[in-house]
Amino acid sequence: MNCELPLPGLTLPVRCAGSISFRDAWFLCVKSPRSALLLIIVWFFAKVRGILSNDLAEISSTLREWSILEKTEKVHGFLAYTPRDLRGRSYIVILKSNQSLFVKIGPDVINETIPESTTDHLHSAGFLPHLPILHKFSGNIGINFYPYLKCRNFQKTRLSDKQCKKISTTLNHDSNDCSIPLKTFLKGKKISPTAASIFKQSVIKDILFNLSNFPVMLGKCHGDLMSPNIFKISDDMSKIVILDWEGYKTEEPLVIDKIGGQHWAIIVKKANEVYKINHTNPDKEMIEVLLFMVIMGWQGFKPALSWLSQLPKYKSV
Repeated sequence: MNCELPLPGLTLPVRCAGSISFRDAWFLCVKSPRSALLLIIVWFFAKVRGILSNDLAEISSTLREWSILEKTEKVHGFLAYTPRDLRGRSYIVILKSNQSLFVKIGPDVINETIPESTTDHLHSAGFLPHLPILHKFSGNIGINFYPYLKCRNFQKTRLSDKQCKKISTTLNHDSNDCSIPLKTFLKGKKISPTAASIFKQSVIKDILFNLSNFPVMLGKCHGDLMSPNIFKISDDMSKIVILDWEGYKTEEPLVIDKIGGQHWAIIVKKANEVYKINHTNPDKEMIEVLLFMVIMGWQGFKPALSWLSQLPKYKSV
């Protein structure tokens, strides 16, 4: 990757220097038991490399060149992590004397922006969007700088049904209702290669037929509340921090946010209930859970595809 900041190599996916704690590394790197084990194995070697390297001086020089670090400021901690996936991204924590930074680096990293009026409404509703304070390019690599959220001050959480509806309503405070039939929406979206075979199953075809004319409400959408992008503030549980706005769009199905922010086990339970009950006049909110599964499965969202692929013979909704 062509970037002016020091990044991990293929052999050692973690790079650190200075006053970075194992807790900071755990908060950034661990997403699964496999990544937890990997961090435990490489942590000692990453710390030794940090002692022998000149990373802090190199980072300080680059940040001053980019006018991010003031002359009187010092960088006293650095942590970089490159996940072993296909995205080609790296993530960095930079601890400095004033505001510490979290950095996202990769060829597909874009600036994350939402309208100022929307940001204000989100704040008023208790949702705090975590947005970049600076976006830069280094060659063909995008770099986003964010305020660093210290792990001890935040807790990962999921949203309640009420909170999901609230954030969707808040995002669309100035929007007019707009809807299209499901069949029209799907026709305009290319199906994910991983979903194509599943959607050929007769069970799924029956679902699509029954829901073909069901209205898909469109509007502003975060689009990735399914991922661990939701945090509570430890000293103010009434505030919810929302990360990762790169998927924000203005004409997306509202069910993606209205359903996706909830705990996955709750979503599956609701979807199972809708699927098993034979309704002649189905409740719209119940059907929206099934609509969510269909739309997210069509786009290749693995948990939704897993649920769809395991359905027994479909009972008409």
